[in-house]
Amino acid sequence: MDSISSMLIYEKPEDVLGFLRSMVLFLKRIEITTIMTVEEGIHDENFIRGLHHLADGILEMRLAKELGKHVYYLRARKFLGLFSPTDWIKFEVTPKGSLLTKPHWHIKVDINKLEVSSALGKLEEGEFFKSLLKQLEEKSE
Repeated sequence: MDSISSMLIYEKPEDVLGFLRSMVLFLKRIEITTIMTVEEGIHDENFIRGLHHLADGILEMRLAKELGKHVYYLRARKFLGLFSPTDWIKFEVTPKGSLLTKPHWHIKVDINKLEVSSALGKLEEGEFFKSLLKQLEEKSE
């Protein structure tokens, strides 16, 4: 799915939340993981709270400028079994599609093969977020 933010150009926030609620319930029933993106800081806080309520997990990303260069950060804001947000960790995406985090691990997503692998080896379907959450939690400890 593209950014949810673009849906809000054409529809009211409550209609978008209703649609997303139905879609998420349907996709969970058939065991499909859904990834949705939303732009920060441009939507009503009630809409954002509604999205948080629908999600089993929320990954936040932010962009900062350090020493004249853009630096990207990632953290798990909410995840099933996670009681508080993890610390922000730096990451970069390589030209080959790997997600590199500083300092010690990477995850590669190959969209053409629908395969996810990490330093731990090939991951089965549904293991990507479990692996990412585990690594984020280890980084926060």
